[in-house]
Amino acid sequence: MGPFTRKSEVLLMRKTLLLIMLISLLTSAFAGAEPPSPIEVERFVQALGGQPIHDGVRLTLYIPDEDREGTPFTAELHQKWVEEAGRLLADLGGGFTMHEARGGWVEPETGRLDWERTSVLYCTIPTETLWASTDRVKSFLYRFGRETRQSAVAFEIDGELCLIEHELYEPEKSKTTPPKDPLFVPALQP
Repeated sequence: MGPFTRKSEVLLMRKTLLLIMLISLLTSAFAGAEPPSPIEVERFVQALGGQPIHDGVRLTLYIPDEDREGTPFTAELHQKWVEEAGRLLADLGGGFTMHEARGGWVEPETGRLDWERTSVLYCTIPTETLWASTDRVKSFLYRFGRETRQSAVAFEIDGELCLIEHELYEPEKSKTTPPKDPLFVPALQP
């Protein structure tokens, strides 16, 4: 009897297949190739013993550490907003993940590149829960933008980057007519 038994050969083959699938997923993601099909992803998740969350939407919130003029927040103020964003996501999705990032944006009036640190928080929320919580999420984002004097508030829905321009949450400071609020639906008249 050699060093491999039938059981160990099968186990090795399964591990090799999982490794090949993982390498394939990673190389396709980074090589610009087509992403794996939903069936391939589901098979891979099942092979790992996981369960995909099919009825969920990933909501990502960005909490920078300065206002629109580049004035830094105090550590306490930044932490307050990070904790409030975390609480919101945990309430809606059961938990959240956070990482710190550094990025920049061009100040439209001066052309200056402004660097800032940003806390990025995200979680997957059941679709029905997210729709039922639209007012709560909107209230948080508008309040954050207004109280911290942001030129825009960034968030993502399933990887789609969205911005709420300050004219929506600060219409009194706008030099132009505020854009129509996309979440406002007028009541139907009889």
